[in-house]
Amino acid sequence: PAAASDPVKLIFDHYVSLENKWDGGNIKYKLNNGSWTVIPASSFIFNPYNDNLNGGNNDNPMAGQPAFTGADEGSVSGTWGQSQIDLSQLGASGGDNIRFRWELGTDGCNGWDGWYIDDIIICHCETFLPISLTDFQATLQNNKVWLNWQTALEKDNAGFEVQRKGEGDSMFEKIGWVNGHGESQQIINYEFEDKTAKPGETYYYRLMQMDFDGSRTFSNVVSLELPVLDQILVTISPNPAQDFVNLVVEGVEETNIDVEIIDVKGNVVFQNNYLAPGNYVIDLSSFDSGLYFVRITGGFGWEVYRLILQ
Repeated sequence: PAAASDPVKLIFDHYVSLENKWDGGNIKYKLNNGSWTVIPASSFIFNPYNDNLNGGNNDNPMAGQPAFTGADEGSVSGTWGQSQIDLSQLGASGGDNIRFRWELGTDGCNGWDGWYIDDIIICHCETFLPISLTDFQATLQNNKVWLNWQTALEKDNAGFEVQRKGEGDSMFEKIGWVNGHGESQQIINYEFEDKTAKPGETYYYRLMQMDFDGSRTFSNVVSLELPVLDQILVTISPNPAQDFVNLVVEGVEETNIDVEIIDVKGNVVFQNNYLAPGNYVIDLSSFDSGLYFVRITGGFGWEVYRLILQ
């Protein structure tokens, strides 16, 4: 049975496969004789809208509105998930008449699979979420970007895929994975360092929580604007490289230089400290071919560069 303090909830399952930020769907409500209004993301207990639709030249009649949009990363397919809404956040109370409608808007181009809704429930009962995410923050500490989050409840939690997009990017991309604790009713703190974030950029982060059965849900989105730092002169050659690379650091006063090479999974595959700026040769003969990031840290701050290894 539900406690008196438990909110009345609107719960529904849905599948989203829509052209990201051009097509999307949201839920609107009408309280008594009021007008139809978009349910705000702040009213969701779990799995809110993941973005706003493009405005400007978007001919979608829902342009600019918050919406469920996009699909699974790297594909045009979606995954079934659940969203929950606290109806008390909409101003509804005993005796009120409240109606809901699910609206889907598309632009003039051909769309993807669409938005499918199932198992709609309105209840006043205790419900169990895969996780209870109580905090999610992105901060800059000592020239390092840290993501910190906290759970108060976990059920079948395999872990978290950490996703990021830049100011001009249309899609989130995976930048790392953090294992969950499966089952827990205690507060658990998590952290992840974004080692490839660049100074002067604004980034948006979210978590994709995954159950052991493959079900997925998304956190809210947090942003972090990184400061513009004094420029240093760095030369990485050859690039693309094969067995070695020459790293030249100039334009800064005498300072210790920390150099890290990071693979696309976020793993540090090389790390060394040099006593001063200069010309250094780094052996890459044991590395696999692919894309890497070179992170240079010192008294000037930090810089990140791309390195391709053939």
